[in-house]
Amino acid sequence: MALTGSAASIAIPTSIALALWAGFDWLNNQPDAQFFPYGVPALAWYVLAPLLAAIVIALSSRPVISLARVCSLLAGARAGWIVIAQFAIEAFRARAVD
Repeated sequence: MALTGSAASIAIPTSIALALWAGFDWLNNQPDAQFFPYGVPALAWYVLAPLLAAIVIALSSRPVISLARVCSLLAGARAGWIVIAQFAIEAFRARAVD
């Protein structure tokens, strides 16, 4: 499968990762899960970190790789696994404390 760097190859995995993150966060905060709208601007930091990593990878790679292809690689390969790993760590930590 070739990395095209299209908008869909970046947006779909990112949307799936955000949906997983919201769902797992809701599950971790049961039975009194609440929406906290003031935490939404902090989401920008989670977008900025992979974007900066993509810029560094794109600028330092030889032969040159376009930024869109690097973004699609990071979105597809990393986003979902990071969310699942965070959920697993929090679930393990909660069981270890009990």
